[in-house]
Amino acid sequence: MSTFKVDPATGKLQPLGQVPTEKTPRGFAIDSSGRFLIAAGQESHSVSVHPVDTATGAIGTPKRLAVGKNPNWIEIVDLP
Repeated sequence: MSTFKVDPATGKLQPLGQVPTEKTPRGFAIDSSGRFLIAAGQESHSVSVHPVDTATGAIGTPKRLAVGKNPNWIEIVDLP
């Protein structure tokens, strides 16, 4: 996946680089704290939880979790 930084003054994107993720990534979401990006890989049958550096936006090394065949949607629900 490609990563970008948003310039707060102009709203323009600045490329940060690329980070490996799941095969055939279908769905992804960033949690409300901005600390984690979760990506579902339809052909890898796994999801990856990528830590996000909130200061720089850099994406860290993911933890992979097998979730069954063809995952394609990520939904994050904040609980009280």
